[in-house]
Amino acid sequence: LSTYTRTKTMGKHDSDILTFVKLAQRGETSRKLRGLIEHAPKEEITAWRDADGLDLMHNVILANNSEVVEFMLQRGHFVRPHQPDVLLYSSLAALLGERTVLQILLQYRPDDYFPSKIPIKLPESVKDKLMSAKDSKATSPLDIAARAGHTECVSVILNQCVLRRHADEALEDKSDVTLACVADSPQSLALLLDRKSRDPRSWEKALEVCLHHALPDCLDLLLQAQTRDTRHMFKGMNFFHVLYTYSANHGAQSYARLAQATEVLVRHGHDVGARTPSRTFPMYSLLTHAFCFHDYDNTQYYVKALRVLLKHGADPNHDEIKLEKRYPKVMAGRILGRSAFSSALHCLMETVEQYSQYLQSPALAVQFVEDCACVIMGSGRSSMNRVSFIGDSDKMTIQGSILHQLAKSSVFLGVNPAIVRCVLRHGADPNLKVEGRYAINVYFDRLFEKMRSLKVVDAKHKHMEDAMTICRLCMFMEHSAIRDCLDVFVKNHKMEASPQVQHYVSAVVEELGRRSRQVHPLRDSSAWAAWKACGCRFENVHKLQVSSEIKTYILPMAF
Repeated sequence: LSTYTRTKTMGKHDSDILTFVKLAQRGETSRKLRGLIEHAPKEEITAWRDADGLDLMHNVILANNSEVVEFMLQRGHFVRPHQPDVLLYSSLAALLGERTVLQILLQYRPDDYFPSKIPIKLPESVKDKLMSAKDSKATSPLDIAARAGHTECVSVILNQCVLRRHADEALEDKSDVTLACVADSPQSLALLLDRKSRDPRSWEKALEVCLHHALPDCLDLLLQAQTRDTRHMFKGMNFFHVLYTYSANHGAQSYARLAQATEVLVRHGHDVGARTPSRTFPMYSLLTHAFCFHDYDNTQYYVKALRVLLKHGADPNHDEIKLEKRYPKVMAGRILGRSAFSSALHCLMETVEQYSQYLQSPALAVQFVEDCACVIMGSGRSSMNRVSFIGDSDKMTIQGSILHQLAKSSVFLGVNPAIVRCVLRHGADPNLKVEGRYAINVYFDRLFEKMRSLKVVDAKHKHMEDAMTICRLCMFMEHSAIRDCLDVFVKNHKMEASPQVQHYVSAVVEELGRRSRQVHPLRDSSAWAAWKACGCRFENVHKLQVSSEIKTYILPMAF
């Protein structure tokens, strides 16, 4: 008792305060104690400290006298904005496991729920019995109570603070396990999973919270505690799809945790190649939500998660459209919410094309394509010349390679030489003719279709630079393919009546004709032959025993 009754400084009412402390420690009621401090100034009451640097409220909490705690708070003593020098009051009550005292403190000081930087300092006489601050990383009363093993205190904080602060979210389940996940408190969740009976419904709802908010630590604990089959959850959708589809709706912090949450799912055996139900393939669900044009910094977290999927074997060539066409039952069981895609690169191009209508400039969209395409193609598993459907999966009217898809999307994004070079460097072949059209033909078909819908005549020919740029694909085409491309173009557009496109038709015919007759220098022809001999793959070029200058010349860098 002497530890708590020696004061560092003597004030006018110190003797009364000291008596107040002694009686409170004996369990006396506020009726007997009120006369001791009613006449003392509020400033003197809050300024009083014992030899350990603890104030009057600390001492009453240590005595576990809930009635006196409430008495002082009701009279405005120790309420916010007052803060103790050491050991937040609610943290002390949580540390001691004093449920009733904690409940009263949080009623009068609700903001004590939040983590605090106020140091934890305990009297020597009780330090050995309790978890010391040096042994704990906990900074909030919730985590302190959890680490100290006080289940009832954890439950008080969850129901009194967490539930109230998330009242507007209309939580379907309000069990302690779910609320621990809402609070993102793995310490309290671990305690509850260890000591409370596990309700299957609460476990599922808690898991849903973790996926929707991308909470990797809590997700890990719940999956460790898994005792039942989860394939029936979320209408059979895989957990990756749920994570990428819903986490974007729950604040900026969710983005930063995506890659870690992805790693947790992989570690617990969830399949990165999950294909059923259709339109839930993890990589495509990620890409369709990855373009954060409102705050592009968040896109980096999706790219990190994309790397995790590829690292663990996700197939960038999975063809959802082909699967739906081949199996009617797969089509019937598809999940609504996004389109089906032929490959990761098709998905990337289509996604950014859809978002382009909301952008004032295509620069951000181009950056997004570059950031994601480099990761996908860098995996070395993308099939650049595989023919599959491009465009709207529900119409499925056009087929083509990645280069055809890029040409179509470039109508909306602009022709970006860096992206085209990247695709060519990874093996895309501009000589590939699909359904009677080369990539150049697909570009002009879509461009002219777009221009015909314009009500104002394009007198400044603002698309002419892009039109001439896409024609530079001829640099990497055979002369026979260029002439054939020109024939296809003339056949499709020679009778063009729209004043919007007539000037473009003439310019393109002239440019393709010029390139079809152009004789390439021997050096260019040799570089082209070497590029073909390397299988149109940049990694094979880098293996050649030649100088860096020659390697650069062989690669399709001149586009």
